[in-house]
Amino acid sequence: VRMAKAISDNFLDVAAQIPAVMELVRVARATVLARYLLENRCRISSSVLDRFNIPRCPEGNAYSLEIPTLRKQRRSSSVSRRGSRLVLEKQHHAIHGGVDLSVPGSKICSTKMPRPLL
Repeated sequence: VRMAKAISDNFLDVAAQIPAVMELVRVARATVLARYLLENRCRISSSVLDRFNIPRCPEGNAYSLEIPTLRKQRRSSSVSRRGSRLVLEKQHHAIHGGVDLSVPGSKICSTKMPRPLL
């Protein structure tokens, strides 16, 4: 619990040190903004978007909206002497994770606005 609190308290410092974490923070912020704009019926103006060079995924438009689940396990054991006894210690570490980037279709309105907002 203390380690989690320390990471939460210093999250931006941690993210600044680990580029992948900072990128996920930026993706989360962009996702929140995009959902807000869509739920408030903001329309995309192609003329505005055409002015920007939008980066593309290497897969094009056919990329998956899920980051696969990471599952990593590490096991180790050691034998040590404590006084006149031999002690066998075993350790098992497991890491699990994954992200779903899809947006539920039922929460995004499909009402068309009479004019673009951007």
